[in-house]
Amino acid sequence: MRLTLICLFVSLCTVLNAQSFRFQDYFPLKADTERVYAVSRMQLHTKPQPYPDAHIWCRSENVKGRDIFYFDDKPRTTENRIIGSNIFLAGVCYYDAGILYWSPIFWKEELDSANLSYFEPVFPEMVKTDTVYRARDAEKKISYRFMGLEDQTSHGVLIKDCLKLTVLQDWKTAHYEDTVWLKKGVGVVRWMRSTGRLEEIKF
Repeated sequence: MRLTLICLFVSLCTVLNAQSFRFQDYFPLKADTERVYAVSRMQLHTKPQPYPDAHIWCRSENVKGRDIFYFDDKPRTTENRIIGSNIFLAGVCYYDAGILYWSPIFWKEELDSANLSYFEPVFPEMVKTDTVYRARDAEKKISYRFMGLEDQTSHGVLIKDCLKLTVLQDWKTAHYEDTVWLKKGVGVVRWMRSTGRLEEIKF
């Protein structure tokens, strides 16, 4: 009986302490927006190895009357371009009434022939820190968990109140975890990939 009461108390505290955030505020989608990220690769017991800066453009394409947003790392998008790997969501997306809809479209030519039935809701308008959000495609299951607000420093610039998000990908033969920090009104300011690749925004 006592153990049951303790578990109920802990569960109640977790619910009461949960924080809510309007996701669209932290991950705005605006076509023709360019962000520049310093890229490095973290290696065990060594300093991060530098790479050329990554220039990421947010673009949109109209699909069945709806503006669908994707991210590209080239000034011009061609039909045979990979677009899904330039965003932590690994695909393309749009908002409707604050709800984020997502599709695991990876190639630009796939988007050209897509329709809205390819998309599913991933995040509600208000996301919470006590909730696990899930998505899946034919090859993997994805779990998202918001961890609350943290301050981050990028190249000597303090970025306060970044929304921390962990992304878990479960494949049949492997498991990967990314960590992303999102700044209100900006979007991704830091992305630590499971591969060791680190991207930090340059203002």
